[in-house]
Amino acid sequence: MIIDDLAPRLAAHAEWLANPETGTRADLSGANLSGKDLSGKALTGADLRRANLSGTELSGADMTSVKLVGTDLSSARLAGANLTGADLTGANLSSADLTRVVLTGALLTRANLRGANLTRALLTRAKMIGTDLTNAKHLSGANLSGTDLSGTDLTGADLAGAKLVGTELTGAKLAAADLTGADLRGANLHIADLTAAVLTGAQLTGANLRGANLTRALLTRAKLVGTDLTSAKNLSGANLSGTDLSGANLTGADLTGANLSGTDLSGAKLAGTNLTGADLTGANLNFADLTDADLSGANLSRAMLSGVNLSRAKLRSADLTGVSYLFSANLIGADLTLTNVSMTALFINAIYQYLLSLF
Repeated sequence: MIIDDLAPRLAAHAEWLANPETGTRADLSGANLSGKDLSGKALTGADLRRANLSGTELSGADMTSVKLVGTDLSSARLAGANLTGADLTGANLSSADLTRVVLTGALLTRANLRGANLTRALLTRAKMIGTDLTNAKHLSGANLSGTDLSGTDLTGADLAGAKLVGTELTGAKLAAADLTGADLRGANLHIADLTAAVLTGAQLTGANLRGANLTRALLTRAKLVGTDLTSAKNLSGANLSGTDLSGANLTGADLTGANLSGTDLSGAKLAGTNLTGADLTGANLNFADLTDADLSGANLSRAMLSGVNLSRAKLRSADLTGVSYLFSANLIGADLTLTNVSMTALFINAIYQYLLSLF
């Protein structure tokens, strides 16, 4: 729909914002405003549903609570615009310039943000369920805390240093995403796809990674204190060296051949975990629960084992050279066939366990 009286409509809208009794709210639904210059305009509360705003200049515009359902904003320039509480459900924002845009509490469900520039964008508490952020640019450092990104496509996105505290990422597609140094404390990543994602130095304390796909994910020096990794998929071969997994729940996880050298697993729940051939050199396993875990062929040299529960664990051919506090480990029913543990060490362990049972 071609709009010939845009200026009078915007003037009436400005009057409505000042005095609802004398002005008229702008109804520009379905309007063709492609390429128009609306920079700095006060559009608060306007109806722009299904309008054509492709290539439109909207830099610095006040678009608080604007209705933009199904609107075409492809390649629009929205730098510094205020879209707090705006409804952008199903909107097309592909290749749009969203530099410094404020989208706090905005509704972006199923919106298309492919290739959009989100440099220093504020997306706190925005709802982005099923939003397509494939190849979105400059999400690094963005504030997405508390945002609902469940099912969102963030494949290959640059989220380095982004704030994602308490963010809902259930089922999100984060394959090959760069999350270096990102803050994901308390985030929900249940069944998320993190294939080949880079999480080096990321903060994942208290995060939920149940059933997440971590194939070839890089988690070096990440902090996963108290993180729930129950039934996480394809951790086999993962690089978790130097990671803080203290208190993490890895029950039943497949960590075959994983690199856990120098990793803090103190107090971690590893019951039934497959650690066959894993590298646990110098790892901290103090008070970890490894009941029924499979550590066959694992390298545990110089690992700390104070109070660790290895009851019924399989340690066949494991390397236990230079381990510390083995005397205090629970080895009841453990398979130590072909390990390099001396009879003296096992005798001391037996005496310690006997004395412990007396108190």
